[in-house]
Amino acid sequence: MMHFKLCLRCNGDVILKQDTYGSFYQCLHCGNIMELDFVHTLVKANEELLENANQGTASSDLVNSKEMILH
Repeated sequence: MMHFKLCLRCNGDVILKQDTYGSFYQCLHCGNIMELDFVHTLVKANEELLENANQGTASSDLVNSKEMILH
């Protein structure tokens, strides 16, 4: 599975990989490795923020949270 622009180091694309220790995401651009649970938490939080923004319930806290998650 690939997620676009999800790397926290370079904002690059990450893919799902697996080794003897388990699954993880690795950036295609800089090689940064992120734990699977951490990436899933980021994706879920971003989806919730987008839903709230589409419903017009975005507050200043949500905007700040979104900026922190994406950068």
